[in-house]
Amino acid sequence: MAKIPEFKTLEEEQEFWQTHSAVDYLDDTEEVSDEEVAAINAREQDRQVARLLSTIRSELGDGAAEAIRTSICDLIEKECRQRGVNLSDILARKKAA
Repeated sequence: MAKIPEFKTLEEEQEFWQTHSAVDYLDDTEEVSDEEVAAINAREQDRQVARLLSTIRSELGDGAAEAIRTSICDLIEKECRQRGVNLSDILARKKAA
């Protein structure tokens, strides 16, 4: 079976998989845990939010992007309060890691 090539960008990888079947590369894959999948999904969501804010900033200006960023932060803080989680503690642990 074929080897999966190394990709320089996400776009390059997307283009590759649009024209190739994963079935042809099964021998060059490994099992991924649920935790790894969750981490990959979280990173991709972070990238999507960053791209969205960048697009909003370029199309609508800094004020609109800042308003959306502030709304997102408020929602995160509200969710943490509802769960009884201290956001500052989470951020401190993340920074220390």
